[in-house]
Amino acid sequence: MQRTNFDRVKILVQAIADVIKEQRKSLSKSQRLFADEFEMQKSLLSRLENANNEPKIGSLWMISEAFGLKPSEFFKLVEQKLPKDFKILD
Repeated sequence: MQRTNFDRVKILVQAIADVIKEQRKSLSKSQRLFADEFEMQKSLLSRLENANNEPKIGSLWMISEAFGLKPSEFFKLVEQKLPKDFKILD
């Protein structure tokens, strides 16, 4: 059971990574330029885009604002990337 939940979290983290990368690329900005403009660490952005980190809510909020999105709008994009009826818990 616990392993299944962990696997589902990985799916969620990958969806978040995909949205971050897509949104950044839609602005035609490199990771370095985007990170510099919004005063965030490039290494953090890289880890998030590569799904190497489970993001903190503060980081997601900051990134959402950097994209000109409300966090709720950002998470709508994430939800669209997830499998239908996705749940972490059974």
